Amino acid sequence: MESQLTQMLQRWRGGDSGAENAVAEAIYPLLRAIARRQLQQPDGMTVQPTELANEAFIKLREQREVDWQNRSQFYAIAGRVVRRVVIDHLRERNAQKRGKQAEHLSLDELTSAQTPTGESTFDWLMLDQVLDDLEAFDSEGARLIEMRVFSGLTVDEIAEIRGVSASTVTREWRALRAWVDARLAA
Repeated sequence: MESQLTQMLQRWRGGDSGAENAVAEAIYPLLRAIARRQLQQPDGMTVQPTELANEAFIKLREQREVDWQNRSQFYAIAGRVVRRVVIDHLRERNAQKRGKQAEHLSLDELTSAQTPTGESTFDWLMLDQVLDDLEAFDSEGARLIEMRVFSGLTVDEIAEIRGVSASTVTREWRALRAWVDARLAA
C-alpha cells in the first residue's frame, strides 16, 4: 500500500488525469476512518463522518502541488487537514454559541469520547494555538500530536508510518504531551 499510494500521489501531481480518481479511491476510506475516530461521541455530534471526510478530501485536493514522498508525509498532511477542518467547524459553531466556557483538561484526560467535534468542554481552539506555537520549533512534534489526536492513530500506527519504534513514539508523545499540557494550563 505504501508504494502504491506514493506512486498514485506522484502521478496525480504530475497531471495524470486518471490518477485523481485512483487517489480518491485509495485515500477516501482512510479519511472516513479518521473521521469516524473523531466523531465517536454519540451525544452532541454536529458533523457526520462523511461530511468531515468530504471536507478533508477537498482540502487535500488543494495539496496537489505537494511533492509526495511517502505514506508518513501523507498522514502528516492528512492530520493537518483534518485539524484545520475540525478547528474551522469549531470556530463556526463557537461563533454561534458565545459564552460557553471551556475547562482545562490535559491530553491525558482527553478520551475518545471527548473529540474535537463533540460537545466536550476541552478547549480545542487553545490546543490549535499551542500546536501552532509548537510547530515554530518542532514541526515533527506537531505532526505527531496531529496524527495522534486529530487522526486518531495509535502509537504503533504512528511508529510504523514514521519508521521508528513504538517506544520512540511513546517517549516523544510523553514529552510533547507534558509540554502541551503545561501550555494549556498556563
